Parts: sequence; structure tokens; C-alpha cells
Amino acid sequence: MPENEVLDVKTGHEKTLIERQIEATDRQIDALVYELYGLTEEEIGIVGGW
Repeated sequence: MPENEVLDVKTGHEKTLIERQIEATDRQIDALVYELYGLTEEEIGIVGGW
């Protein structure tokens, strides 16, 4: 599926599932970036409040 293709969500349940997947992926990316830059818990707290 192309990155820019818009999904045709048929139900509220499907929308909720997709939103949860996006949120989980965002958290994984954040964790990887924090690890990559060697951030402390304090620094993560500061940048995590965006």
C-alpha cells in the first residue's frame, strides 16, 4: 500500500484500531530516539511534554 494512500475506514472499530496502532508506533519511535541520543529520564520528561 502506498504511503500516501488514504484508508477507507468502514467502522468506528477499524478507526480505533488504526489510531491505536499509530499511537503505539509513535511511542516506539520516541523510545528509539531517546535511546539513540542517550537521554536520561529527566531529559525524556522534558522533551516528552511536547
